[in-house]
Amino acid sequence: MDGDSNQRGECFFIETLALYLLMASFMASLLPLGTCSGNKTPFQEFSSYLLSIGVPGHEIQFLLDAGSSRSANTKHVFARDLKMVLMSHWHLDHTRWIGTLVRNLADRGRKEPLPILCNSKTKFFLELLIRLKNKFLVPPFVLFSIDSLPRRRRGFQHLNGETPNRRYVFHLGTSNHCILTIKTRYAYHSKDGLAYRLNFHLSGNDGTGSRHLSVVYSPDTHYNSTHLTKFAMNADYWLLDTTYNDDLLLENIDKYGGLLTHSSATRSALLCKAARVKHYIAGHYFWKRYGSTPARARCSIERAASNIFDGTVIAPRDLHEIPLHFS
Repeated sequence: MDGDSNQRGECFFIETLALYLLMASFMASLLPLGTCSGNKTPFQEFSSYLLSIGVPGHEIQFLLDAGSSRSANTKHVFARDLKMVLMSHWHLDHTRWIGTLVRNLADRGRKEPLPILCNSKTKFFLELLIRLKNKFLVPPFVLFSIDSLPRRRRGFQHLNGETPNRRYVFHLGTSNHCILTIKTRYAYHSKDGLAYRLNFHLSGNDGTGSRHLSVVYSPDTHYNSTHLTKFAMNADYWLLDTTYNDDLLLENIDKYGGLLTHSSATRSALLCKAARVKHYIAGHYFWKRYGSTPARARCSIERAASNIFDGTVIAPRDLHEIPLHFS
């Protein structure tokens, strides 16, 4: 009997250790390729982020906007690993390098379909940028996936509603897989600006070692975008607009009124607090608006937001990877 008990105990220990190692092997990170909302500087390129998730040796990548030249650099974005591009809106500081990226992928023999999520207006603009860099053609692997939100007029009207979940399955080697569901909602910035919520579920193929991660991406967002708090509710991370400091935000509100469609660290922190997210990533900022040096600017952003938001505040730095923690 004692021998059987010891054997069962050893088996239980081995199974538990194997499950722990499987769960520990899942990893996720966000690489800021560009964080800037103002004039491009040696310290900041325009908006683009690379989200990587998977297990060692089997990571997959998702590109969030393509405003930075680094988003077209195969040193960062791998032709084999890139599974999707998500575009928030058509402005050049978010789309400028999509054509060069597609050309580089084609030069490396890309055949696997590459979904590009966007709205119809952004699709028209992206096709133009892609054709200009690809002999006036759109390569056959480019697959546009258009949101199903109804067209809306400028302003806060018709901001309610979101797309049904879009579901994707990715295999991570022979033993694990990732299920991704994506929701889309209007972000009040440009007329057709989008916010994305990415919900990742990773597990072994036998269902063991389940891990979850939710990321909301809305880089250009109106300071009073309360319609997004339910959309982002309880997310692990929300990457949110931090364009202005408070004084400059108030100055621009007085100057432009309802036409102003950006936010500040404190206003975005209020949205994160209302949505009960765990981490606020203060994207889309221009360091000169917050401090005398880039480092002081990041400290200023994190300090201002932390006075309001109880979770973790991260002011990203170009090319400095942010580890993402699973829930």
